[in-house]
Amino acid sequence: MPFLFLLSLSGKGTSIVHEQEIDSLEVVNITHRLKILLSKNLPERNKVLDLMNSLNKDGSWNGIDYKNTDVLSWSPGQHLGFVFTMAQAFANQESEFYQNKKLKAAIHQSMGFWLDHNFTSRNWWFNDIGAPNNLSNILVLMGGKITDAELLKALNLMRGSYLHQEGQNLVWRAGIQLKIGLVTFGRGHINLLGSPEDRIHNSARIMEKEVVVTPDEGIQPDWSFHQHGTQLQFGNYGLTFAQSQVEWAWVLNESSMRYSDDKVTILKNYILRGLGLVVWKNVMDLSGCGRSLAPGSPEAMGIQTINTISLLSEINPQDKKMYVDYMNRLRGDMSGGQSIPQNTYFWRSDFAVHRNNNYYLSVRTHSRFIQSTESGIGQNVSGAYLADGATYLYQTGKEYHDILPIWNWHRIPGTTSYPEENLPEFGWSGLPNESNFVGGVSDGKYGFSTMLFKRDKLTAYKSWFFGPMGLVCLGAGINSDKNSKVSTTVNQSLVVGNIEVGYNKRQINIANGKSQDRDDIGWVYHDRAGYIFLQKNNVHVGNEEQEGNWKKVYTGGNDKLVKGSIFNLWIDHGNYPNNASYAYAILPNLSLDSLKFYSQHSPVKIVQNDTLIQAVEYPGQGMAQIVFYKKGGIKIKDLGFVETDKACLLMIRKESNNLTLSISTPPEHGKVLKLNYDGHPEPEDSIEAESTRFQQKIIVSLSGHFEGENCRYNSVNNATKIEFEMPEGISEGRSIYKTIYKK
Repeated sequence: MPFLFLLSLSGKGTSIVHEQEIDSLEVVNITHRLKILLSKNLPERNKVLDLMNSLNKDGSWNGIDYKNTDVLSWSPGQHLGFVFTMAQAFANQESEFYQNKKLKAAIHQSMGFWLDHNFTSRNWWFNDIGAPNNLSNILVLMGGKITDAELLKALNLMRGSYLHQEGQNLVWRAGIQLKIGLVTFGRGHINLLGSPEDRIHNSARIMEKEVVVTPDEGIQPDWSFHQHGTQLQFGNYGLTFAQSQVEWAWVLNESSMRYSDDKVTILKNYILRGLGLVVWKNVMDLSGCGRSLAPGSPEAMGIQTINTISLLSEINPQDKKMYVDYMNRLRGDMSGGQSIPQNTYFWRSDFAVHRNNNYYLSVRTHSRFIQSTESGIGQNVSGAYLADGATYLYQTGKEYHDILPIWNWHRIPGTTSYPEENLPEFGWSGLPNESNFVGGVSDGKYGFSTMLFKRDKLTAYKSWFFGPMGLVCLGAGINSDKNSKVSTTVNQSLVVGNIEVGYNKRQINIANGKSQDRDDIGWVYHDRAGYIFLQKNNVHVGNEEQEGNWKKVYTGGNDKLVKGSIFNLWIDHGNYPNNASYAYAILPNLSLDSLKFYSQHSPVKIVQNDTLIQAVEYPGQGMAQIVFYKKGGIKIKDLGFVETDKACLLMIRKESNNLTLSISTPPEHGKVLKLNYDGHPEPEDSIEAESTRFQQKIIVSLSGHFEGENCRYNSVNNATKIEFEMPEGISEGRSIYKTIYKK
């Protein structure tokens, strides 16, 4: 006797809404478009034949461990994947297996085996979302070929997919419910709680409602994406969210439930001004990948992003050329017009991206408010330092291809860490940074990022300045009272070609398996990129073989030994560093001769590098980038004296007689780190120390007479004060701009 199938359609902010009846033709059209989407990637002929021929009489396949309940590599899930592959070939009219009787029998047989068993994982996601999503896709593809008995059994196994949670998890669940509505439409004898019409309408409404800019989990006002708290999630949940929402927007686009123009615009902005920015030559930036770091993941997520943009262009056909140009740039074809911002700082996620026609650079930081990279269900088991200032340089896109099993995870590029201690354990929230002074400035062309890093008795003031020729990295106030070596990693990538090193007017090549440790290294050249050391430091440069396996990356990884040659470049600060510092520049897309020239004629000048101010200027460029950890002033050769009444981040660019000032303040959240008069952190219980609390208004003083909004000139000291009203609330940390004019 058929049972009453109960599925809750109510979740967070959700209630059943009884809509107008859906025309049966509309359901047919929606189902048809969904089938096109689900079956468009035709499986290879031999793959389909192999699945049919290797199927056991009971509907199982050899090689699948059906008793497995693992949280990460859940073997039974492969079974539904195989059934889905066969269903794709069966449902696609361009397939030679379209409506094939033998294939249909194999699908019924294999699906029957699944429906007769209650395969479960210790990971709730597979039970509530992963398996029901695959199963509902199979039901849609098979359509009327699914019997009532099969449908009832399938619905029973999808009981856990009721609507709750938020962000991408809610989108997955709503999509499953909508598909249930489609496959049960017209089958009135299938007794469900609520009509198929209501299920379809409410599910579509819930998914569309999730396309919103929010301070909670989801699309952020800076076009980054958060899930699992205040954590950057471009390549994991953020990519799946974009793909799912664009797919549903496309499926529903010719129906009464089509996404509104406002919602499509939000999706467009998120994908083009957020997600797409972290793809370079078909590869997603490692900092964008989150905890999903399996072999080939950055490449797969890069292609997935481009495919999502392609589908979005079908919803926005009036902007087709713009989408084509954008996708070409993500693939590496820079011949089209400039359609991607050059410099972006995601102030809600502490993440900076700088890209042009020749290279891509990124820096990922975190604070007390912004979480670092998560680890869970056996994924990202070694990435404790992945948000501690991770700095990646991409030119070909292959610099870090499957490097992770042989990476030294203590030496993430850009980070300052203890390289000889055990990697710390961490979980879903990542490791904390005890400082809240983390932020960035961007005007769309140039910008910089800064982080006062404090954890495990290690403190470091770190800034990354994106300029006309690349990146300048400054570190100051590096202190630790632990008897453990501290180092700052400049880069750790795959060896490509020669590694050339310059010191004391000499040039040497670092042979395979060799390294150099010196305190007089002036420059290093590798893979068309130059590294100039702007102050004396103990530098290690190596061409070293490293080994490991994928289990170092995720527990389900292969334990086979992997070896490879690694380009290592780091600065050694020694044990018990006391106010140590560093300064170096990364100049991509450069010839060796050009690097030698710039090592003698630096394109950047370090104005100050300590715990009060970190500042650089670019001679002849009329640009300065300054971090004020406390109120103070500094002399800039091309600009005169610059002073601010509060801690802030300031960039000044001169064009003719005009100055454009870009300014921001690190967002203040939670307990505030206190700094003494030298800018060093004070003990938590200090009541004398000045705190870094930021106020709504900041006054910047410049030498000379300027006019503009909120400018006040003082003729006595020949200085102009410019007042800035700083953003608050959800926009706190965002850069604001002001152009002033020379009088």
